Amino acid sequence: MSFTREVRPERLIDENGRRTDGRLPNELRPVKLKVGVLGTADGSAYIEQGKTRIIVAVYGPRELHPRHLALSDKAYLRCTYRMATFSVPDRKNPAPTRREREISMVVANAIEPVIFIRDFPRAVIDIYIQVLQADGGTRAAAITAAAVALADAGIPMRNLVTAVAVGKADGQIVLDLNDKEDKYGEGDIPIAMIPGTDQITLLQQDGKFTVEEFKKAMELAKTGIAQLYEIQKEAIRNAYKVVAEESTSAESETAPTESIETMPIQKTEEEAELSKAIRESVSPAHASEPQPQIKEESPQTSEIQPESTLSEQKPNESSEAPVESTEPAKEVTESIESETISSEPVVMPAAIEPKTSEETDKSEADIKPEEAS
Repeated sequence: MSFTREVRPERLIDENGRRTDGRLPNELRPVKLKVGVLGTADGSAYIEQGKTRIIVAVYGPRELHPRHLALSDKAYLRCTYRMATFSVPDRKNPAPTRREREISMVVANAIEPVIFIRDFPRAVIDIYIQVLQADGGTRAAAITAAAVALADAGIPMRNLVTAVAVGKADGQIVLDLNDKEDKYGEGDIPIAMIPGTDQITLLQQDGKFTVEEFKKAMELAKTGIAQLYEIQKEAIRNAYKVVAEESTSAESETAPTESIETMPIQKTEEEAELSKAIRESVSPAHASEPQPQIKEESPQTSEIQPESTLSEQKPNESSEAPVESTEPAKEVTESIESETISSEPVVMPAAIEPKTSEETDKSEADIKPEEAS
């Protein structure tokens, strides 16, 4: 087995102004950004920027363990940046290095200003970044992909965060450094910004830059961030466009079933004739004639009165004369109701004459022996 040792190139920018990968100083590497690549995560994103390949997964907000790390007024943004053992030509030690811990903190600090972390006190939002292949600019690409993964997870955010690295190679300011320019260049400046506001959330510098070079690097970084921001929005738009198309296709598949269920049932000619004959046999022959209306008696007027009494009353007496509710009247009414069951005419009893004093004494004398017995 033979090992090839990387050789430093003689020039990073040739006489035609082209870099080692054929780009101009103000050009980005080809970028491919995809959202929702992991089904087990709340949000995920995959980015290819040149030969750099990074996958990001987001979980939360969820309960924080161990609980003593919880913050009472906001969520804890926990970022874990790791490089796979096969991500670089020489096998990397799987144990986390000091550089990886530093980049984890840098990414969390760069993204935190756009997240409404105070809406989730005592919770945690986990960001896991795995570098599958490293070819320069990994921290900037990780920030760009992490912001999209957070949006995919549905976490409330003010805006996205976009990052890019600018540097100096052969005395010229270049945009989006690759691995060779990062190693053998004269300096690099990773920058993260909130698009639209020009608010800087990350600014680091490695190397020496004059004031003019620094200003030029900042302007070049703004140009690159604007391009990457459009790629971020397009990736999110495409992801949810696919979801909308899938839901539309699912609705269209169930639409025929629903229309069949709601269709009216059409009868055949034989069924129609049979139902018509049944209706004619059931309905009376004189159905078209007007039916006499029967007036229902109310519960208050259900008692039947004799004809003689009704004839003697005047039309306006029924409403004006008060109804007496004495016991004799009630007994008379009950007797009248029982007598009106037969068809014979009702004869009112004669008026009862008042008893004399002798008859009254006689009746009292007859009652006293009974009481004594």
